[in-house]
Amino acid sequence: MKKNSFFFAWFVCCALFLSVFAQPAFAAGERIILRVNAINNPSTMADVPSVYCIQKLKADMEKRFPGRVEVRIFWDQSLALANEAAINQLQNKVIHLAFFPMGSLAEFTMAGVPFNVLFLVPYPHRQIVYDAFDGEIGKMITERMIRDCRIRPVAFWQVGFRHLLNNKNPITELNSLSALKFRVQPNPVHLDSFRRMGTNPVPVPFAELFTALQQGVVDGTENPLENIVVRRLYEVQKFLTLSGHAFEMGVYAMGEEFYQSLPADIRQGLDEVLADILQLNREGMNKLDEDMLKSLSEKMQVNDLPQEQLARFREAVAPARAIAREQAGAEYTDKFFALMKQYEDAYLARIKK
Repeated sequence: MKKNSFFFAWFVCCALFLSVFAQPAFAAGERIILRVNAINNPSTMADVPSVYCIQKLKADMEKRFPGRVEVRIFWDQSLALANEAAINQLQNKVIHLAFFPMGSLAEFTMAGVPFNVLFLVPYPHRQIVYDAFDGEIGKMITERMIRDCRIRPVAFWQVGFRHLLNNKNPITELNSLSALKFRVQPNPVHLDSFRRMGTNPVPVPFAELFTALQQGVVDGTENPLENIVVRRLYEVQKFLTLSGHAFEMGVYAMGEEFYQSLPADIRQGLDEVLADILQLNREGMNKLDEDMLKSLSEKMQVNDLPQEQLARFREAVAPARAIAREQAGAEYTDKFFALMKQYEDAYLARIKK
């Protein structure tokens, strides 16, 4: 009896929550509230693109649609920290925009799984990613996400190239990684790839990473420059190798039903504002990467990998593509890789002229 009472009370609370926050289709002239589950916080990180770009979204939308649109920002993902909760609330129109690292969405959609393959994008050529996500790759991922979980990516933001850190020795060639214990992201493609590079990969939760490095539970890790600086990983790591083995993307997503329910002019305005902010995000992240690398060079021993060594790394992990193909489907994955190669070839041909 008590169990039934508990579930009844839980159901009533959920219904009340949705009735208060969820929005139906909009009547003519109705004021629209956009709730944003945003990353980071202006009180501690005001000068990073992930913060000031969302502030600009609010300013531009409210200026363009005075009295019709209000953007409410909830920093540090305070409305929904876990991906499952955020996805659910987007689908139910409780929140309207939420940020996800694209690599963390495999539980809900296979759309970005092929992009998890290491050395897919040759370092340091991030323009290849821009061309791909502005073009057919972006369309493929958008269509797949909508189909898989009714979530529409409305902005692909870069996190940046991921690099190798460790406490044992500089990574100058593939053999330098032999037998090192590396913390990696807990996805099958990365785990298999790091085994093929000779490491002992360990999927330590990110929240425990600093302590694991400090206590020697793992010898090294791999992260973008922003994480290395913000999480102060340089305090517990000696060597930084600019491997650029993966380019991490983040996505701001909106529930497809909510997006389609927006009045046409507001939907178009949102698309245009997000396109402007995308350029601001790219410029800001590129400048931030430059500044962070300069700062880290004063705290760690930093080295590049020669192109011939990068080619050896790329060759070593190539068999892991089969895992992505199995997870996301052969047709989708083969098309994804073929398009990425086309964008790479076109870009490299342009810069050679």
